Amino acid sequence: MELLECLTDHGRDIVYLEEEICPWLTRWGACELAPAGFTLEWLEISINVIKFNATYLDDEVINTVVQSSFYVCCYSKEEKVVLESLRLLDTIICYNHLPPQSLPIFIATLCHTANSKKYCAQCWKTMRKLLGTHMGYSAIYLICQLLHKDVSEHNPGLVRGGLFYINMALWSNNQITSFKISLLSVLPSIHSALSCDHPTVVLEVVLGMESLVMKLGATIQSTIWEKVLNILKCCAEFVNRNGMNSVAMIAEHLNETLSKIELLVDTNAYSGSLDGIYDVIETFSLYRPVRYL
Repeated sequence: MELLECLTDHGRDIVYLEEEICPWLTRWGACELAPAGFTLEWLEISINVIKFNATYLDDEVINTVVQSSFYVCCYSKEEKVVLESLRLLDTIICYNHLPPQSLPIFIATLCHTANSKKYCAQCWKTMRKLLGTHMGYSAIYLICQLLHKDVSEHNPGLVRGGLFYINMALWSNNQITSFKISLLSVLPSIHSALSCDHPTVVLEVVLGMESLVMKLGATIQSTIWEKVLNILKCCAEFVNRNGMNSVAMIAEHLNETLSKIELLVDTNAYSGSLDGIYDVIETFSLYRPVRYL
C-alpha cells in the first residue's frame, strides 16, 4: 500500500500504471483490505484515482468501488472511515459517471447510512447531487421500490432512509425544484412502507406528511388529500395499537399535522374530504389534546 501511494502520489498520478490500477481497485477492494487495517488508505487512494484519472476507469471498476463503499458503510464502526467512504461516492458523482447497474446499491448505501445522525448530512448532500443528474428520476423510482412490502418488512432502516430522501427531494425547504413528479406517484409507496409496522418508519412517514401539509397543503388537490389522509389514518392506528408511549414523537407530530389541516379547513384552504379528515381525527381522538376536540 505504501509503495502504491509513493508511485502514484496517493492516486493522483498513475502514468505508466494505467493498466495496473484498475485490476488493483477491483481485486483489492475495501472488504479485502479491511482485515489488514488499510481501509482508510484504500478509500483515499480511490478518491484521488477517480478524481484525477476518471478516463482510465470503466464501468466494472466503478461498480466494484461502489460495492466496496456499501461494505464499508454497513460494517465499519469508525466514523472517519464511513465519512471517507461517503466522500468516495460523492466523488464518483462529481468526477465520473455512475453505471446504471451500480444505481441500486449506491442508493441502498445512502439509505442505510442516512439512519445515523453523524452521516445524514453527507448522505443527503450526495443524494441531492445524484438526483440532479440524468439518473434522478430512476433513483426516485428505485427508492419507491424500496418502500414496498417485500422490502420494508425486512429492513426498516433502509425504508426509513428512502422516506427521508423522498421528503427532502420533493417537498422540503431544500427540495429539488427541477423535479416534475406527481405526488400521486410516490404517496402509494409511502403508504406501503407502513406495512413494516416499525416505529422509526412510522415516525419518518409522519414527519414527511407534516412537512408536505405545511409546504403544499393549500395547493394540493382532493385526490392527493385522499392518499395523505389514508396514510395519516394508518399512522393513527399504529399509535392506537402500540400506545402513545411507544414513540411519543409520533403522536406529537401527528397532532401537529392534524392541527395544520384543521387550520386549512378553517381558512377554506382545504380541498379534501371533510368526512375524511374527521375520520382521521376520530381515529386518533384518544390522543388528541382536549382543546382540539
